[in-house]
Amino acid sequence: NIKMLNINLFIEILKSFVENNPILISFFGTLIGGEPVFILLAFMSAQGIIPLSILFIFGTAADFIYDLFWFFIPKSKTAKNIPIPKFLVKKYKEINKSFKNVEDHELPLFIMSSKLLIGTRLITLISISLNKINSKKFIFFSFISSIIWGIIIVAIGWSVGKGFTIVNKIFDDFRIALTTILFILLIFIIAKRYFHKKIHRKLIED
Repeated sequence: NIKMLNINLFIEILKSFVENNPILISFFGTLIGGEPVFILLAFMSAQGIIPLSILFIFGTAADFIYDLFWFFIPKSKTAKNIPIPKFLVKKYKEINKSFKNVEDHELPLFIMSSKLLIGTRLITLISISLNKINSKKFIFFSFISSIIWGIIIVAIGWSVGKGFTIVNKIFDDFRIALTTILFILLIFIIAKRYFHKKIHRKLIED
């Protein structure tokens, strides 16, 4: 009982902190935690903890700034002195090879596809940066893709949050509701991997 009390107290404190600092949490949570945190915050938004508009604006802004950071950092002199692990170099060469086949008009799709799979986004941004893509063009395409991705992530997280509430009310069982939501998230992850591979294959073949 004491443990449950402590857990509930922690949850209430955390909830209160998020409710009182929605802009801070939406921006830095997404910037540091990436997509998983963005989805979690959208889930919380469906519970009325974070205003949806604030989450979308500042979460999307964080996503956009993340892209800009990893686009401009590789161009700096400091980056040349940073040792890079071999597995990252190998992955970079693979992505860079596929990037060579990407036409200018396909760049937004290429940037968007990098967001679909954790682990390739950072390397893709570095590849785009080192291939001397025009900065203004990248900023524009990244801005558009961040807005589209923000809409997708918020829609998924918010829908899952609402679904959780509905399922929990119908079955009046937290475990059933949680299992249902986890199943939906699993489908989302599988769909992400499928579309990531499909889009990259299309860009490379074209």
